[in-house]
Amino acid sequence: MRRTAFLICLATFAAAAPAAEPDFSALQFLVGHCWKGSFPDGKSTDEHCFAWLYGKQFIRDVHHVRDADGKVVYEGETTYWWDAKRSGIAWRYLSVHGLVMDGTMSRVGDNLVFPATYADASGTHEIRATWTPNADGYRAVSAEKLTGAWQEQFAVDFTRR
Repeated sequence: MRRTAFLICLATFAAAAPAAEPDFSALQFLVGHCWKGSFPDGKSTDEHCFAWLYGKQFIRDVHHVRDADGKVVYEGETTYWWDAKRSGIAWRYLSVHGLVMDGTMSRVGDNLVFPATYADASGTHEIRATWTPNADGYRAVSAEKLTGAWQEQFAVDFTRR
């Protein structure tokens, strides 16, 4: 009986109308490539590799931070999807340290803006990354809202590898 109910449920989902066509045009230039940049310390690097998932329904961004010796010291993964309710891109980030962060992405002029919130033992944090595409790649600026004002944390210039 359970198997029959499961198969009926599966058939119902398969026959359901497809979701609205995702619009990943803002992120499309990233997909199929890896992008690497140096942190302001000039020693550690961040590399992001983007790939399509499930027939271009999602984008996966796997990233690794390496120290001066090339050893991976931090890593995480972001999955982007088209959120039909918001008519925009949403994302979830998971890190090796157990951090889970949810956010959205929107275009603001030439910039791609990624606001998000996350909670840890010290409370809830509001952060924002702003990516500015350029001829060589993109510049990523990370900021956190502290005492009511946005404060830049660091910037990294990424180029395609």
